[in-house]
Parts: sequence; structure tokens; C-alpha cells
Amino acid sequence: MIVQQTLASGLTLVTDAMPEVRSVAIGVWLRRGSRHERPEASGVSHFIEHMVFKGTTHRSAERIAAEVDSIGGYMDAFTAKEYASFHLKVLDQTCRWPSRSSGTSSRTRSSTRRRWPARRRSSSRR
Repeated sequence: MIVQQTLASGLTLVTDAMPEVRSVAIGVWLRRGSRHERPEASGVSHFIEHMVFKGTTHRSAERIAAEVDSIGGYMDAFTAKEYASFHLKVLDQTCRWPSRSSGTSSRTRSSTRRRWPARRRSSSRR
């Protein structure tokens, strides 16, 4: 079932648990793309997309790529007219999951949730 949750900060999270899939995918979509650029800043959205993959003060781009590769992961990004998107996909066995018995919940009082009907999934893969 797809769940849309809006946090108090205004950040919207959309999740879809698919127990039959053995991977975890995380995507970030920013509602800013080339259409939102002023003429004098043309190309800045695409430039920022590339800068995200240049590393941090504590991790080089090569180290980040090597760490993602070492767990069988894949990361990429794209810039379009309406959005910039960053995504990462890894095998589920490389992720640490919170314990269901810990009493912690991803639900917060300051969020709103909307449930979407489950997606139809084909029983046969093409």
C-alpha cells in the first residue's frame, strides 16, 4: 500500500512497502528544474545535480561511490524541466531495520498521512 505522509516541516514522504522485492530504493525529487531558472542562471539546476556527487568535507566522491558499490548499490540523478531527482538502490540485506518490538513508530503527531490503494502487480514478470 502506498502511504503519503507530510511532515510538519512540509516535507512529503511517499512510501510503498513491497515485501516480495529484495531491494530498497530511495528517491528525492526536488520541485525545481530548468524551467525555474532565471536566464542569467541557465543550467544551475544541472550544475547543482553534479555538485551533489562531488563528495563532502569528510567523504570524497570516489569513497562514496566505492561504499555504494561495495554493497551492490546503484545511485544516479537527473535534472528535468520541473524536477531534479536523486536516487539510490541497495539490496535489502545491507539495510538496518528498526525493531517492530522496540515500540518506536515512524508515525508522528505532527504529520498527516494519506493511504493510496495498493498497486496491481503482475504475477508474471516480463
